[in-house]
Amino acid sequence: MTRKMTLGFGLIAFFISGMLACGSGDADPAQNTGSDTVNSTDTTSGTDEGNTDEDVNLSLPDEGNTQTDPGTVGPDPEEAKAQCQDYALCAFGCGQNQSCFAQCTQSFPLGEPLFSAINNCILAQCGQPPGGNQQDPIWAACLSDVAAEGGACFQSRVDCGLIGTGSCSGVVTCSQGCTNPQTQNDCINKCLWGSDANGQDLYMAFNNCVASSCNAECVAAGASQAACQTCQQEKCINEIQACQADM
Repeated sequence: MTRKMTLGFGLIAFFISGMLACGSGDADPAQNTGSDTVNSTDTTSGTDEGNTDEDVNLSLPDEGNTQTDPGTVGPDPEEAKAQCQDYALCAFGCGQNQSCFAQCTQSFPLGEPLFSAINNCILAQCGQPPGGNQQDPIWAACLSDVAAEGGACFQSRVDCGLIGTGSCSGVVTCSQGCTNPQTQNDCINKCLWGSDANGQDLYMAFNNCVASSCNAECVAAGASQAACQTCQQEKCINEIQACQADM
């Protein structure tokens, strides 16, 4: 029996371009235009990498010390990924509220640098959207290219935990457990991020079909689960089958 794939009423609100509307928790006095963006020549800690005239102090090694330096243990990569996901979800709700970004950074300190790395990469590759318009077709095409698999910024998405190794059908199974209305969208986003790039594309194709073709039945006030399922089967069957085939 073919299982019906339904998204219920929690349509995914994640778009990678939303990252550019989020800034870091640092103020930007040099470009105070009302939105907090990250200069492509800045590091995530706010230092300017463009100045290469730094003084370098060299010292001879102490040959009398024969002990090896065990070094420092960095943060656990999986914990950093988890915090980057949480930082992303936190930052998406901040708008232009700088104190909100600061709270996100305080709550998820390992996640903010990884998230900012995506932002920095996009700005370095595509620049600022003309006039702040993220729908500009040339800029949007650049964003799509650099964020896609094989693109210049794809690995930074992987590092942040926004690209996984699962499948589209796995996203469906995972999202069926997102039943708490208070956390449903965040839960579905994390399910989506657990999939590889192909699975995410397939799932978003289905999601977009529902949003455009079944809005009244699945999203608008008065929508019903029965009507939503019927509409999906009638208008989004190709997207459903493509996702189900991605195991």
